[in-house]
Amino acid sequence: MSSEKLVYVKVFTVDHEVLVAACDKEVLGRIFREGNVILHVSEEFYKGVLVTLDEALDRIKEA
Repeated sequence: MSSEKLVYVKVFTVDHEVLVAACDKEVLGRIFREGNVILHVSEEFYKGVLVTLDEALDRIKEA
């Protein structure tokens, strides 16, 4: 698993709706800015289970 791409995956379920949040391990906690747009990849929202990219895609397909 050490050479594979790792991503954090966190699953939220509210009223029968499922949201899968995923981000690359390397960007967790970073803030990106472009013009007036700011994206904060917060640990509170994205940090869930650390899995391989293939495992993350499987979880997204199951959602």
